[in-house]
Amino acid sequence: MIYYWETSKSEIQSIVTNKINNCATIRDPFREDGRNAKYLVLGSGFDIETSRIETPEFTTAYCYHWQMSFGRITVGGRTLETMADFFRFIVGLIPYGTRLLCFDANLGYEYQFCKHFWGAIGMSHLFTKEKRQPLRLIVGNRIELRECLGLFGNNLAQVGKNYSKVPKLVGDLDYDLVRLSTTPLTRKEQDYCENDVQILSYLGEYVFEHFYGDNPTLPMTATGIIRNKVKKELGENLPFEKQRIQNNLPDEETYNMFRNYLFRGGICGTNARYMNKTLENVVCADYTSDYPACMNHYQFPDGWIMEIPTENFMEYKNIPYIAMIEFHDLRSRSTHSLMSVHKAIAFDFSNPNDYTLDNNRIFRAKQATFIVNDIDFIALCKAYMFDINKTKIIRAWRLEKYTRLPHHVLDVLNHEYLVKEQLKKNGQSKTLEYADSKKVVNGMYGMCVTAIYNEEFDIENDEIAPKKEEDGTVFKKEYKDAIQNVFLNPFWGFWITSYARALLMDIITRFPKPIVQYDTDSIYYLKDHPDTPALEKFIADYNKDIMDLNRILFNGNEHYLDLGAWEIEKPYKRFKGLGSKRYMVETQDGEIKTTVAGCRKGTIEEQFKWNLENDAIPKDSDIFDFFTDGMVVTKEHSHKLASKYVDDYNGSVYENIVYKDFQGNEEEILLSSAIVLEPVEFRMGVDPDHVDFFETLQMFYRNAPKSSPICKIYEEIVYGETEVH
Repeated sequence: MIYYWETSKSEIQSIVTNKINNCATIRDPFREDGRNAKYLVLGSGFDIETSRIETPEFTTAYCYHWQMSFGRITVGGRTLETMADFFRFIVGLIPYGTRLLCFDANLGYEYQFCKHFWGAIGMSHLFTKEKRQPLRLIVGNRIELRECLGLFGNNLAQVGKNYSKVPKLVGDLDYDLVRLSTTPLTRKEQDYCENDVQILSYLGEYVFEHFYGDNPTLPMTATGIIRNKVKKELGENLPFEKQRIQNNLPDEETYNMFRNYLFRGGICGTNARYMNKTLENVVCADYTSDYPACMNHYQFPDGWIMEIPTENFMEYKNIPYIAMIEFHDLRSRSTHSLMSVHKAIAFDFSNPNDYTLDNNRIFRAKQATFIVNDIDFIALCKAYMFDINKTKIIRAWRLEKYTRLPHHVLDVLNHEYLVKEQLKKNGQSKTLEYADSKKVVNGMYGMCVTAIYNEEFDIENDEIAPKKEEDGTVFKKEYKDAIQNVFLNPFWGFWITSYARALLMDIITRFPKPIVQYDTDSIYYLKDHPDTPALEKFIADYNKDIMDLNRILFNGNEHYLDLGAWEIEKPYKRFKGLGSKRYMVETQDGEIKTTVAGCRKGTIEEQFKWNLENDAIPKDSDIFDFFTDGMVVTKEHSHKLASKYVDDYNGSVYENIVYKDFQGNEEEILLSSAIVLEPVEFRMGVDPDHVDFFETLQMFYRNAPKSSPICKIYEEIVYGETEVH
């Protein structure tokens, strides 16, 4: 049950006072304010419920209910004014030097509604990497609000499933109904509110059991948990390793340039030849644990970095190199365009006749400048042709040596991978232990690519804003100060993605014709294509070599046997690709599965079904025909929400209005800053360059002599072979 502050204030004061006074405390030796750093050992959570408010002057939202948990006790209220009153009571109750750790499943949302009320009590110790997304803030120097999503799950339902004894309830609050502070709530609706914070109480209890006392403090981010594991593995060698890595970092300008242009993600796309076509008998091959495999199987840069004469680029074998290269007459060797124009450090868009783009990836370019390492360069040479006489190296660097990743990284990674695989093979893949180990395995790469930040945020007039100097200019931390916590070589992360891309680019360029789609660590290919037997033999030979290597690396431990091997799935009945991370499959059992960036799984099928049932499309329509350029998932089915921030009302942070709830009851309410969640449609908009790719090639084909390489490419795309006219 929920105890309401407005009606049971004396009872709540007695219950909560007794709870806090009899609560144990635990020290956090890592807390930034040093002395008397203690937390109440008490699981706590905070949440609010809101309604959309529309007037002729503005669209905003109103908080009609708040709830806060203390172990199994839940306190609630109906206005933000009573929330602030309750927070003041808690702040006055907790002793100096002690804090209540209170979890929130979307702290940025609660902050936007509550910031002026919390600001009146006092906000401090902000931690955030984005203006409107605080990960921690402290109210009244006693209540420490912490974001839990990302750290313990992607949504509250997932947190509840993994850490709580109560589930996240669904379907009990219709958000389209306007509720105000006097709108009665049913028992189901109250249960919904209560469960949301009870989940957070259980999470808090888990945190105190696993992250305090003899264990490291609770980090702000998921990668922080992994960083602490690696630091623990380093032990007393941590100061030495930090100094070694920091001494070998490039200067700030060079680091930022490499971060922006050398560091790239995975390769995703559709073979232009099969774009927007429904195919049969397509097979998926997945690369098992892509990044962990690369971290174990390859060598990585270590030691100092220095700029070298351009003629010395790749002068010696087995030395890490980086170069800024101006490519001339660059052209893909196949129907696959694999280099992203967004990662070109220089690209001339002035003359459309000088380039051809396929979904923002370069098919050909008269001139393009990239920063590449030696792994990228070798892969690029396999995938593209260019004029070697015109192409020039503008700048070049080398690092000291190649070596395996250090033990303090690999030991943590491989221990967690072993735990994950053992649990999986024991049928425990739905356990919390499995989820935690999987998180560490997947997060090791993320830890290696954590950016070096020199910006800081502060709270100014209740708003999160860049920290300012005394003269009002934006504060920028000196690079030498920003790197003080760095103990991992950023080049490791850059090279991990290079190895993963090179692996994918290698197999695509060996077998370009049967491969129809690729997505970071997987390829989709035509089972019945003439080149497929050779492709599958290549995969089988590759797997044998990888498994032999794993037996050596891991002393024959079978749990590591398939690390980095290709796993071939059963052929799909049908397949259709529409570009990067946009494809649909039908299994042999008739199940439809879609992967579309920005569109939640199942929504396309939901929209198609609705269209059929409401005669919006013919009854004999096929979902594969529906899945095409211009396809629309309406806002009623998209489950997509756009956030609109309301910071004030004509310059005032508060606004009094009279409004009616869904039952017709009229009430005067006080509005404050808010977030309005607007349902939005999803529209499948295939990039025009992707759509026009064939037409562009056709133009070149008509105007070029038959001996031109462009003719061969066009004929391969259209006919699947050359010399067809």
